Amino acid sequence: MKLLVEEPLALLFDNGKCSEEGARKKKKFGPKKKKGILEAGACATDTNTAKMPAKAKHLGLPLLFPRSKRLAMADLKDRLLDKLSGWRAKLLSQAGRGILIRSVATPLLAYPMSFFEMPKSWSLEVDKSLKKFWWAHSPEKSHNLSLKSWSSMCRPKFEGGLGFRISSDFNISLLTKLAWSVASNRPSLWVTLMKGKYLHQTGFWEVEATLQASRIWKGILSMRKFLEKGFCYLIGNGENVAIWRDPWIPSIPGFKPSPNSGSNALAVSVVADLIDPINGQWNRSLL
Repeated sequence: MKLLVEEPLALLFDNGKCSEEGARKKKKFGPKKKKGILEAGACATDTNTAKMPAKAKHLGLPLLFPRSKRLAMADLKDRLLDKLSGWRAKLLSQAGRGILIRSVATPLLAYPMSFFEMPKSWSLEVDKSLKKFWWAHSPEKSHNLSLKSWSSMCRPKFEGGLGFRISSDFNISLLTKLAWSVASNRPSLWVTLMKGKYLHQTGFWEVEATLQASRIWKGILSMRKFLEKGFCYLIGNGENVAIWRDPWIPSIPGFKPSPNSGSNALAVSVVADLIDPINGQWNRSLL
């Protein structure tokens, strides 16, 4: 089975590539593979190590991912369904079911949802299973009577909800935290590794996801549309903030300025060029 090698495992094989000898062995026994797509057995033979099982995990997350996101997360959904079926919803009060959803079911999903963008269909099925458990409906029945919608129950308690979480929104909020760490250049080892691998030629806001990029990185990039709604740089010395590409002016829509017609936009590139280096004030002749 052809599998995508994710970040932690890819680092062991020279940025996701087998050696030249391993590549020749792979080519001999099958058609040419796209760059970044590895067969687990090829690298195992090349490094003289035991072949990793297709469902190998580290901290509960699979190390090898199939092409289908839905297939990759099927095991996680099955674990959740096993939990729900073992709790015997009809023997619990609604308060007890609510505590189990908030304290057990949701944290069970939190860790993998912090790294991968889940398929919408997968998130809808998880929400459907949690809703059935809350109303003590039979999981075998496809249609059940619910007196309130799941979205209204997922509102905060001070707004009349029960504090549950919509899976897709929860996934977005967790991934956006990772995207914020990269965009704000957080001093962290994983941010340094990601930027060294994917941002050595361009910035975070301009880079495009490639076919060889990991699922984690693709999920982070997909969160930029949410960050752009409220992300704005706080200017210090302005040396790392691009004038025309980065959001840095909170008083204008989109936080990004546009050059006036007839002005030489190439004369300045970063915000530091607009600051007088002597007195630290704005150079009004350039504004």
